[in-house]
Amino acid sequence: MANRSIPNYELYGELLSGSYTDPVHHETIKERSSKHHWTIRLHRHKNLAQVFLFRTPGVSFRLSDVTHTSTEPLALFIPAGTAHGFRFSEDVVGDVLSLRTNELGSEASGLLERPEMASGGILPRSRCVNFDLIETSIAQIGQTYHGLKSERSELLQSLTQLIITCVSGDLRRETSIGRVGRSVQLTRHEAQAERFCGLVEQFFTKD
Repeated sequence: MANRSIPNYELYGELLSGSYTDPVHHETIKERSSKHHWTIRLHRHKNLAQVFLFRTPGVSFRLSDVTHTSTEPLALFIPAGTAHGFRFSEDVVGDVLSLRTNELGSEASGLLERPEMASGGILPRSRCVNFDLIETSIAQIGQTYHGLKSERSELLQSLTQLIITCVSGDLRRETSIGRVGRSVQLTRHEAQAERFCGLVEQFFTKD
């Protein structure tokens, strides 16, 4: 699907409005997906990289040209500009951390520019060395982000850098989108459905 036919949002459903000011944004998966009937249509973020943490399995998603359904908890890194969409169950448990790539500190920005981060990656718990640390740190970010501590900004910066470091290390050791993409094969009917959905998204504004 051509990039021009894929919506470009700040956060999903919000056009580039600058509606939040922190370089980091945290929310649970349920907060946004429940408002969109548990389906997040294919979209991208020009200046946001995202780290998803799914504590429950059964999440179906498309990431660029890769489709995948999780069978265990996993972490997912999506670079800025990469198209992605999701289908969740109503009992999904997880978080999403959105990072303004042009407003992070130099150290965190440098980590995002590492080669292993360029394509993003899928990190299942069973093969992710840093999964527990990522999970704990994202939970701490959630508490800090929604709190009013005077040291809030410093804690968000430190925890964000820790998470990006963990993701980067695991991506070097483990799988990447390209590797997953070679292992996932669509059936003929799935491929037809993908093409049909692409046409619907491309021409839905026309009669």
